[in-house]
Amino acid sequence: MARIEPREFHKNNIRIIVRSAEINDASDLINIVPILDRETDYMLRTEGEFKCTLEEEENIIKRKLENKNDLFLVATINEKIVGTLGLSGNSLYRINHICEFGMGVLKDYWGKGVGNSLIKTMIDWTKENNIRRIELKAVSKNHRAIELYKKFGFEIEGTLKGDHRIGNEYVDSYTMALINK
Repeated sequence: MARIEPREFHKNNIRIIVRSAEINDASDLINIVPILDRETDYMLRTEGEFKCTLEEEENIIKRKLENKNDLFLVATINEKIVGTLGLSGNSLYRINHICEFGMGVLKDYWGKGVGNSLIKTMIDWTKENNIRRIELKAVSKNHRAIELYKKFGFEIEGTLKGDHRIGNEYVDSYTMALINK
């Protein structure tokens, strides 16, 4: 089961708890995701495209908890979920050392250590679980996120031309990866 013990982080007198998402978080999560989609142009969905029911979200969390190659983290401040990170792996032998992740943090909590805490927890978990390669895709204009990923050792490996649409503009995305040693 891909479940972690809760971890506590502190930045500027803010206490951040990172823990595994639990089934009883489903209601909060289906309320947070549309906010994440609205607050930035860098998520996959635009506002209104998230259509997950409570039951569907509960099933997603349940599957993540049961799959040893997946991880679903939430970051809380004062018991409020303010960020999420989903890591997906594979059970096929040739690629079971690779995971891909996506993350979102509510805008009011940007720059407060939430993303750092989620990524640090994820990297530690991948090392403990023999995941050698962590991949992600980042919109080239998302400079804050790219710098955060680079801080943890992620490198840009390629450019996907016109991969992401913002309004009527097509912008590039980067493929990024971290190789655990």
